[in-house]
Amino acid sequence: MSMGDPASFARGDEFELSRITDVLDLARRDVNQQEPDLALAKLRSIRDVVDNYEGEPQWAEYRLLTAEAYAAKDDSVADEFFSEALRRIAKVHTGNGALALRAHKNYGKFLATRSRCPSRARQQLECAKQLAVTSHLEEECADISLKMEQVDLDERKDPRRGTFKLLKGKGYRLHATSKQVLAAWHQYLGELEAASEGLEFARDEQPPSEAYLGTLLRSVMDKVE
Repeated sequence: MSMGDPASFARGDEFELSRITDVLDLARRDVNQQEPDLALAKLRSIRDVVDNYEGEPQWAEYRLLTAEAYAAKDDSVADEFFSEALRRIAKVHTGNGALALRAHKNYGKFLATRSRCPSRARQQLECAKQLAVTSHLEEECADISLKMEQVDLDERKDPRRGTFKLLKGKGYRLHATSKQVLAAWHQYLGELEAASEGLEFARDEQPPSEAYLGTLLRSVMDKVE
């Protein structure tokens, strides 16, 4: 029988839990490759057995992956699944820190795409950032900070939104880390403030060129690991 066939699972043993883990790994790969329907099909194949392992990380990740798959489909039902995933994660016996960080971060990203939810998105991202800080995950912390910045700029309809997106795109093409992109953004804001000298001025009235942003980012990449 195939791994995706529920009949291939012998209930209540370590072998079954190992097979569940394998299915979760495959479903996670599908979500990461933007194949949410494939992920959901795999998750349905273990729906009837995963609840045998309440309190185990696999039991919580099952619901988290369900939420992430629906989020990839931009389906509003993801909201409910993320909430349930967080409740399950809180009941995991041990080692739930990484799952909690991932859940809060991806929940925040999902809410941020729904423009009516900026305050809820910020709340989830702040929880994720605190977990990253506690775990000394500097790159993860910077990535979450960039997402929080995007939420704030969008909520304010800040004219610098375009520049921020250009800078992130440039960072992606240059293989910059989130720490480097965040540092470049802060440097840009500092230059903008210095240029304005208290006047009603915004550089984005004349958006910086991609070449300028590339030069700025490369200079930061030389200084920030």
